[in-house]
Amino acid sequence: PYGWSMSFNWIAVDPANANRAYAGSNVSLYRTLNGTTWTDVSAYQPNGGTKWRGTGYSGLVCENFEWNPWDKNIAIAQAMDDGKLLVTRDSLFTWQVHHKNIGWYEAGTDVSFTGSSGNTIYAALGMQGEGISKNGIAKS
Repeated sequence: PYGWSMSFNWIAVDPANANRAYAGSNVSLYRTLNGTTWTDVSAYQPNGGTKWRGTGYSGLVCENFEWNPWDKNIAIAQAMDDGKLLVTRDSLFTWQVHHKNIGWYEAGTDVSFTGSSGNTIYAALGMQGEGISKNGIAKS
């Protein structure tokens, strides 16, 4: 929607399948199964129709992406503005905004899973510009 070029902010190889990788651009999430051809997986065409349906992941300026090393179905994407913590629990098929207690414009910059099964999450937050300077660390 912003006329931006394909500028990727991160790339990650799927820990469950070394032939599959994902890359986040300023507006979408892409997947490759062969390292050559990339497909936008932020949206799909139901029943082969002409209209598109989103998966719940906006991809807007995604800055970071991490898989939970204990559970390969769970991953977190972090983005600027209010995209600080987007969670998928079904291998990137659907996404949920998961940050009730994190304030506006505390953009996500990094995340780490810890604990005996990765059930504790630490998220680094921070954004500066236009009079905004909010930073911190959140713990689930």
